[in-house]
Amino acid sequence: MWSSQTLTLVLDPFGSQSHTDYIRSVVFSPDGRLVASGSDDRTICVFDSHTGHLVLGPLQGHTDLVRSVEFSPDGTHILSGSDDRTVRAWRVKDGAPACGPLVGHQGVVMSVGYSPDGASIVSGSLDSTVRVWKAPRGHDESSPSGSTPAPLDERKPHETIFNGLKMSDDGWVENGNSQRLFWVPTDMVKLFPTPETEYTIGSGGILRADYSAPPLLGDEWHRCYVG
Repeated sequence: MWSSQTLTLVLDPFGSQSHTDYIRSVVFSPDGRLVASGSDDRTICVFDSHTGHLVLGPLQGHTDLVRSVEFSPDGTHILSGSDDRTVRAWRVKDGAPACGPLVGHQGVVMSVGYSPDGASIVSGSLDSTVRVWKAPRGHDESSPSGSTPAPLDERKPHETIFNGLKMSDDGWVENGNSQRLFWVPTDMVKLFPTPETEYTIGSGGILRADYSAPPLLGDEWHRCYVG
């Protein structure tokens, strides 16, 4: 750690006893007390910025190297973006996942960040798209809409249809029960928003998908796209 005024070392190097591979990203918490790091060893570590001691982690969950880490504006969560194409959010108080992995990018996630009000998450990927997600809120019981499913009795009946969405290479979208729901044009596959995504930005423009209304399936599925 270096002094921003004198550019001299103010704290001996730390992290090598916690990470086992290259460290790709480091960031201070908003209050300056903590430093988070993301590594090629697929983990995130959190250190005391005054002593260099490990205070949280290594946080495990990613299946490939971690390229980007970021604190939420209120310092209660840490974001991470990975070569496994997912974005994850972690609670600073105990290191637990704040929600399920945010899935949708078709390439490596290079950068992650928060909006100034902490309400949204943004991620940039090698798939040439930017995705905006709803962020976990400060309360433990809260989570991004769609990322951690609510109990079935608290959800609208049609919302369970969208559990476990996955898209095949030819653009057909199926749910966790292998039911075909709809088809996505090939030029929109990279842009298509998952239920966790608020919207996606790419070279073709901005794309949103409304999962709150009953789905238009069967003979009605073609009405779900409005150009």
